Amino acid sequence: MEILDLWLSYLLSISMISRVLLFDSDSDYFVIVKRRFCI
Repeated sequence: MEILDLWLSYLLSISMISRVLLFDSDSDYFVIVKRRFCI
């Protein structure tokens, strides 16, 4: 259960970060993140 909670919170934080990055999708950092996570 604890592992599942950690995983869910991890996914939630990633989605939050990706939403913020989407506002600045033309930045080099966003490109690096996309390559790293293979989005």
